[in-house]
Amino acid sequence: ARLAQLVEHLIDVERVTGSNPVSRTRMKKYLVALVIVAVGSHIYLYEITPCRRPITYSIGSVDARFNIDQKEFSLAIEEAEAVWEKALGKELFKEDPKGKMLVNLVYDERQATTDKNSTLF
Repeated sequence: ARLAQLVEHLIDVERVTGSNPVSRTRMKKYLVALVIVAVGSHIYLYEITPCRRPITYSIGSVDARFNIDQKEFSLAIEEAEAVWEKALGKELFKEDPKGKMLVNLVYDERQATTDKNSTLF
């Protein structure tokens, strides 16, 4: 109801539609819908849009069985970041020693199986 009152203050509905109550009601509905879409768009674009700010991360542990050091791992992550960031045209991730996400390179049974299978061929 308050939204409808606001819309009526923004536009003199009677002047635009005449005194026909059906036209006035229809115009009010269109204006309310327009305001809702505008407010929803603003909230989506400026308040809850994913990836508005880059996700910060730091490098945690790097298992020696991968034969890669922390610097090489960091460079590999940067290369992977670049693929996504180029596609979207914005920075998605940023390495930061105090980053919110910790990235670990963990050697587990899946990697052991991959290594074992690669020697079979």
